[in-house]
Amino acid sequence: MYTEKHCVVESPARPRVTFVWNEVNAYMAACWCQLQNTCELSIVSYPTKRPYDNNVVAAVNNHTLLADSSFETLRSAVLAGKPDILVICGWGKRTYRKLARERELADARLVLVIDTPWRDTWSQRLGSLLLNRFCNQFLAVVIASDRGQIYSKRLGFNASQTMTGMYGIDYKSFRAGGEHRPNPWPKSFAYIGRYASEKGINELVDGYKLYREMLTDPWPLDCYGSGPLASLLRVPGIVDHGFVQPNDLPNKLAHAGAFVLPSRYEPWGAVIAEAAASGLPIITTSSCGASVDLVHHCFNGYVCASEGRSICDAFIWVHRNYGGLQSMGRSSQRFAEAYSAEAWASRWTELFYRIS
Repeated sequence: MYTEKHCVVESPARPRVTFVWNEVNAYMAACWCQLQNTCELSIVSYPTKRPYDNNVVAAVNNHTLLADSSFETLRSAVLAGKPDILVICGWGKRTYRKLARERELADARLVLVIDTPWRDTWSQRLGSLLLNRFCNQFLAVVIASDRGQIYSKRLGFNASQTMTGMYGIDYKSFRAGGEHRPNPWPKSFAYIGRYASEKGINELVDGYKLYREMLTDPWPLDCYGSGPLASLLRVPGIVDHGFVQPNDLPNKLAHAGAFVLPSRYEPWGAVIAEAAASGLPIITTSSCGASVDLVHHCFNGYVCASEGRSICDAFIWVHRNYGGLQSMGRSSQRFAEAYSAEAWASRWTELFYRIS
């Protein structure tokens, strides 16, 4: 007699995962909120330098250290999560490098996260040699974009150990905000970020001044942020709105016609993804890592050099292609969807089960 046997397949236990992060921000908080659906998650981070509201990280199990916390404090916070998997954000802090060697974490699977692209500098060449032993302790590395592939290989990781997708965003909120963009399409530019030299503020102002000189009907430039170069924005046509809380950004972007980020150096640039999710054409520089992933030159935006004349050309191109901006914005949204918090959590969950 044949007796059917019913096998009960147990679902795998939810892994305990701890992220050690430099500072918590709104877009990573959105990603971690999604990841909590598939693992027991804890975040150990350092204080943010931005004046965020406390509710940015309210939904995340986050232990915020002091800026000068000792290794013992970091170690205790990490051990409290009893991690099966430990994700460490880079090697910049000596305490991170020491944490990777901690004996009480010997059974944890280690994942390294780096957003730095390979720039073929002497410091990177030397560093990749010195860091090889440190990196050998990690089972996988997660990079921001394809620009990090060369660096991860130099650090000793092979292709099967390397995953792109370090960053994600609250795509739903920014897309929803963009659905309320006024009709007709706004004739304005928006910048969001720190007012600092590495963000290309000097070049942004120079480029905008040239743009205003060359056209009779220039659009205004709305700036949202804070920093040491705020005084440079006091020129005709530029409005400095100051720092804006993350929850308010979808609404601010919804009233813009195009977004600009003219950074001299930007490992990736999550704000580019947020602006793209809002449905905006993007002006950015080739120095921004996200320009490769999210901006197709003269299709959904303009990729320029971080210098005044080139940024002026980008402003003029967007201005003269006003009739196509809405279509460009729809393309931007399609590119940004791959970086939604849901897609981010799915990628990371797959990685965790692969190394478990």
